[in-house]
Amino acid sequence: MTLWQTGCTLAVLVPLCLLAMRSYRQCATVPGSRRFGTRCRLALALLGLAGSIWLVTHSHDDTFTGLDNSAYRKMAHDFDEGSGFFDPDPLLSALPPGLQRAVLYRSGSGTRPTRDLVFQLDAPDGRATRPFFMPALPLAAAGLPWLAPNVLPPLIASLGWWLLLLAGTAAGGLWGLGASVALVLATPWPLWFARGFYPDGTGSFILGGIIAAIAIRPLDRALTRFVAGFALGFSAALHPTLLLVALPLAGVLMLERQQAREAVPLATGCLLGVLPVWWMTRTICQPYGDWTRPEILIKLLGATREHMALGASLLLLVLLSCVALALGFRPSVRARLRRLDTRLHPWGWGALWLTPLLIIALQPGQAGQTLRDGARAVWSGIRIPGALLLLTGGVAVLRPVRPLRERVMLVLLAWLSLFFLFLKGVEVPAGIWSLRRFLPVILPLIALLAAPLANACASLATSTARRAGVAAFLLLGGTPNLARWPAAYFGVNEAGATAWTKEVAQQIGTERLVAFDYFPHSVPYAGNPRMRVLGLGETSRDQWPELAGWLAGVARTSEVWIATSYAPVGIEDGLRLEPVTSVTGRFPIIKARHFLPADRGERLVAHTFLKAVPVTTDDPPMPQKMVLDGGPLGLRGPWGAVRGHGRWTRQGSAIIGPYPAAGSVVHFEAEAEWTPPVAEWEQQRLLVTPPWGGTPLVCTVTTGVSTVSGHWTVPDVSERTPTGHYSFTVEKPYDPLAYGQRGYDTDLGVLLRSVTISAQ
Repeated sequence: MTLWQTGCTLAVLVPLCLLAMRSYRQCATVPGSRRFGTRCRLALALLGLAGSIWLVTHSHDDTFTGLDNSAYRKMAHDFDEGSGFFDPDPLLSALPPGLQRAVLYRSGSGTRPTRDLVFQLDAPDGRATRPFFMPALPLAAAGLPWLAPNVLPPLIASLGWWLLLLAGTAAGGLWGLGASVALVLATPWPLWFARGFYPDGTGSFILGGIIAAIAIRPLDRALTRFVAGFALGFSAALHPTLLLVALPLAGVLMLERQQAREAVPLATGCLLGVLPVWWMTRTICQPYGDWTRPEILIKLLGATREHMALGASLLLLVLLSCVALALGFRPSVRARLRRLDTRLHPWGWGALWLTPLLIIALQPGQAGQTLRDGARAVWSGIRIPGALLLLTGGVAVLRPVRPLRERVMLVLLAWLSLFFLFLKGVEVPAGIWSLRRFLPVILPLIALLAAPLANACASLATSTARRAGVAAFLLLGGTPNLARWPAAYFGVNEAGATAWTKEVAQQIGTERLVAFDYFPHSVPYAGNPRMRVLGLGETSRDQWPELAGWLAGVARTSEVWIATSYAPVGIEDGLRLEPVTSVTGRFPIIKARHFLPADRGERLVAHTFLKAVPVTTDDPPMPQKMVLDGGPLGLRGPWGAVRGHGRWTRQGSAIIGPYPAAGSVVHFEAEAEWTPPVAEWEQQRLLVTPPWGGTPLVCTVTTGVSTVSGHWTVPDVSERTPTGHYSFTVEKPYDPLAYGQRGYDTDLGVLLRSVTISAQ
């Protein structure tokens, strides 16, 4: 694992480090080097250091989001803790076969099984596992010596930040620095996604860094071309959609050279860079299917609309690239391209650049609607100020003084945006996280526009005009979105969650077995190879009774804790639940339907740890105090949905309660609610049957919220257990469907808010 981690770390860091050092050296030798004076160097150093320090010290702590970015981040921490690619899961194998699916994320047959959102189970009993996602970024993050894994994504972004500033400085001096800063602030994508575990984001920063570096000076040396080619190829190991940008970018860089042999270093680097993703897919994991085998690839491409769009786009790009490389090194073809470039200035290039907007607006059918859905989501992060600045930068690219490659890349990114908008359009809105789909377009675009925009500003006739230009970039394009919604730029999602979960992990320890009744709260601990943590699966809540029975058996020989994210209870079947500790974390989050507007919010994460202690009939009876807030502890039988402050009973719903010795008096008290569907139905009669049977307790629940109570005297029975089931029925079950309400069970009773069962 150390070799894999070190190799991936070097693969993502070294190319940008080399390009940054090369770019800094060459800033003083590019035309107009007088701009790179003392004041400019000082401003560059201050901006570069300030931005890098802020990025590295304000990384997101996504831990409980339950999305891909938190899973990638968790994988990096697990690798750092010593997890391997194919380590067995001994905790899962200790469960009875019938319970093993109960602790999986989703137990349906159509999903890849995972217990922690980090490792996929290749065997039902956990004998074999492999990474759930492509592990290149987590491996790279875990390979940083003496640094936390969280540091790598913002570190990559800070290198891209330096390259962007250098590109602006080389093209426009101090004015170029202002233009570069304005571009970064125009949209929230750079500052938000720079600080989280987004593989497509990290790869996009690498692609953007290459684009910014070649704006200062084309790749002139064979070693530099090889390194850039390797970075382009390796981006596919971070996320496969990056190939759509990396492939044409590599073709453009190859065709910049006059001779075909000069393209060999870059092509060789690309091929070597792609090898890791091929090897990982072949031998480690296939989160997107095993596309290395043709017969499987054909099935994958037709599986979903996204796969079909990706396959068609890649096939088209490969064909165009092959044709371009076959013809592009011929002198006659190159001469025609130069003449065509002259004829297209500026309106022809502008039309090619903006035609995708017409396609988005006019495309009919479902495909067109999907494009427009994606465009609306992306527009929410750009708005009019950002669009004006990006359009201004695009116009600067179309100037005749700019090299041909910039116009080609501008048009390519515009047309490639159709695929990424389609990809975003097929997703259900999931807040800021889902806007990561557009990263492979927006980040390279910002890097592409920096030098042309800086050069256009610096070429203005007077210093007054240049000042006005930079002020316009910053005030009209770069800061309005930031001023209105700073949370999307500077907010740290779930800040403090990493330190908090580490403290909780120390309290849990590594020896005892801990079962969480809410799966997302178990994820930060379940993948740690040194901890014994289970989480009740999101689709397996009905299996809690079986899991609780198994935990009761384990508790007879070793220590077992139950972690509840709901109100704690005092009794489980055959168990006394003794409170050990309660922990509560409050973490800031950023709430947004798409991107802007974005508001600050808070995520509350609370656990109560209960020690499971087996009880016998000789132990004094423990009271059961239960709040019906949706937690599974202490419940048996079918239950209805949680609504408001309570939960619907159904025919046969039951609660675990004390079962004392004969002659004892058991008191029952409940807070219940009844809202009649019609005015005539004023009350509901709730029947509570104790575990020894006999005459049920009849409780009349009237309209509104009421408290009902009663008691039993335990008869002399031949056999009893220390705990038993108190079951609920009603004389007249409520069927919401009969009153036009869909989505409910057909045998509802009353809405129970709380129950207390105690014995004397």
